[in-house]
Amino acid sequence: AKLHASCLGCHGTELYVAPRARVKSLKALRKAVEDWNDRYNPKFGKKDVEDLVAYLNRDFYKFP
Repeated sequence: AKLHASCLGCHGTELYVAPRARVKSLKALRKAVEDWNDRYNPKFGKKDVEDLVAYLNRDFYKFP
């Protein structure tokens, strides 16, 4: 949740819920987080990316 606060500077959680959600799988979620991470300075580390993916999936997407 702490890492996610960085994301909320640009958008709210409305992007994560249908019908606006563009991410349709856990693999796509991981890719989206990695792509957005390229815009951060300093970038999140690999563990932070995985933690953020897990948080987003647990609280919003709920992919198996």
